[in-house]
Amino acid sequence: MTGAARTGERAERGWMLRTLENDALRLEVLAERGATIVSLRDARTGHELLWRPRWGIPHRDRIELPGSSEAVAMGHYAGGWNTLFPNAGAASTEHGVEWPMHGEVWLAPFDLERSDGCLEFRTVLVRSPFEFVRRIELEGDRVTVTESARNLGAASIEVIWNQHPAFGAPLLGPQARIRSTARVVHPDIGDPRAARGAEPPAWPLHHPPGEVPVDLGIPPAHGSGVSRRAFLGEFGDGPAMVAIENPSLRLAARVEWDPAEFPYAWYWLEAGGRPGFPWFGAEYVLGIEPCTSYPTGGIGAIRHATGTQLTIGPGETATRAVSVVVGAPGKP
Repeated sequence: MTGAARTGERAERGWMLRTLENDALRLEVLAERGATIVSLRDARTGHELLWRPRWGIPHRDRIELPGSSEAVAMGHYAGGWNTLFPNAGAASTEHGVEWPMHGEVWLAPFDLERSDGCLEFRTVLVRSPFEFVRRIELEGDRVTVTESARNLGAASIEVIWNQHPAFGAPLLGPQARIRSTARVVHPDIGDPRAARGAEPPAWPLHHPPGEVPVDLGIPPAHGSGVSRRAFLGEFGDGPAMVAIENPSLRLAARVEWDPAEFPYAWYWLEAGGRPGFPWFGAEYVLGIEPCTSYPTGGIGAIRHATGTQLTIGPGETATRAVSVVVGAPGKP
């Protein structure tokens, strides 16, 4: 038994982080930056599961430097488990305004609405007509993020919705293995195989354009000069699942969701393969990102390439949920 979840708070770099913990897990949330879960720690081993970029949580009093929308956004990014909505990937102009890279939710300030055994946050977006609620719950070794988006406008709006948990070392490492119930790995925009209508390879095989096939189930080492981006699909019956298992730590994190809500999962890995901004070859991270749509490139590119964007009608509320289950490798 892990007991009821307990809430609290602590200060870091000028922010007040909201905490939620039981006897199995402890998490911390930065409400003012997308209600992002910036820390998820396993009580049994003491290991941190989520990744932070090399700059950590940006200081509240940081000076805002001019630059592109991507450069400005990255200056506010704290890693961890956030949400990309109503856009994911590159910036796109929609309804007369730029929807920035990865949308608005991931950097929006949220208000804390509930803290009685769970954490519930709410915001209203500016560049799209949505009220967005993010509810975070702990039950035993499972943390669940349930989100709702209510269209306050008078017209239907097309969106991309992506929950974006990003995992780092020590869970991630060359000794770790990635399991999934996905059946196929879809190509990215720009892959000539997509234009020819070729059948996507079966999981875990990925065919990066112009490169030899790689096994997505075996992560490369930190600093190996590798970056990977792929899109998992066709999860079949039952919950969709992608697990990162590290037998040397006796630790695993299993991402689970309903494939009817998120038919795809973006697989994003950085292991030193991007020498320029923003990673400079320094980061080591694996994002397992349940998503309504694929590939990347922003909603405009997705609309043109696959038509997998989600439509939310006027007055309609859409709900999506993702869980991460923490335990020992090999658990079902």
